[in-house]
Amino acid sequence: MERKRTEQYLRILLYIIFAVGIAGHIFTATRNLMISITPVFLLLVQIFVFSREIKNRQMIRWFAIAFIFSFVLEIAGVKTGLVFGQYEYSDVLGVKMFGVPLIIGLNWIFVTAGAIKIADLLKIKNPFLPAFFTVLFDFILEPAAVFLKYWQWENSVIPFQNYAAWYVISLVIVIIFRKMEVKESNILFADFFLAQILFFAGIRIFLWV
Repeated sequence: MERKRTEQYLRILLYIIFAVGIAGHIFTATRNLMISITPVFLLLVQIFVFSREIKNRQMIRWFAIAFIFSFVLEIAGVKTGLVFGQYEYSDVLGVKMFGVPLIIGLNWIFVTAGAIKIADLLKIKNPFLPAFFTVLFDFILEPAAVFLKYWQWENSVIPFQNYAAWYVISLVIVIIFRKMEVKESNILFADFFLAQILFFAGIRIFLWV
């Protein structure tokens, strides 16, 4: 009972943190500060969420495979434009390797893990639904991310190719997760996914993005 209560408090805390983030981005006086701390904030939340899986070897192996897979494709995407379309990352998201912020590779995994967790809660095990959820996430994310100068698209146009790539890449990551038979019971993955959607949706609604 005590563990459940603690988990509920942690889940509520996660949403409160992102709600504060929305408020901080809405007001011009605090927006630049909030944008500047984005990579540190994301990393801390990711560590917070993943800390419950630190003894889960299957999860850690999947995490490593998914990170390398998605990060290599991000590098290829930035360098060639053949994966997602022509785009470029700014310095907002922190330390970059070959033009791609390291936090992006990490967030790919957390977004996909969250989508998988939501599908599991719905008792749907096929990989197509989580992949669809990640595309929905990116559809909500993109205009807000461009407004916040996380990255920029050529001619300021988000191509359909980007969403198609998101679907295929996340589908592969989900299939790997299922094939490895990763066991996890961390509801915070779903909450992190939903909190991010609410955050970017909030940015778009309140700032007319």
